[in-house]
Amino acid sequence: MDGVFGGRRMVSGDAIPPSPAARSRRVGGIRMAKKAKKGGRDSVVVTSKVKGFVRACKMICAGDLAAAVDGKVREMLKAAAGRAQANKRSTVRPQDL
Repeated sequence: MDGVFGGRRMVSGDAIPPSPAARSRRVGGIRMAKKAKKGGRDSVVVTSKVKGFVRACKMICAGDLAAAVDGKVREMLKAAAGRAQANKRSTVRPQDL
């Protein structure tokens, strides 16, 4: 069972090469994490923690609340980074919030 794979000639006894899908999930022999499905943007808040906090207040959490909280936190952090930069600092401090 001779054949060619990836420019390399295979002969009987060679191991079967991994499928292209299997190769794409591995980088340098290390399995990589799957990418986010929605929007592709990483969240800066933990959805389960937001929901837990709301539930602890004896309230019900809307499905899109975590995304809204994430947006507000991003706005706050961006403004804080701008303030730190205006003060000629590269460190964002609590007082920048």
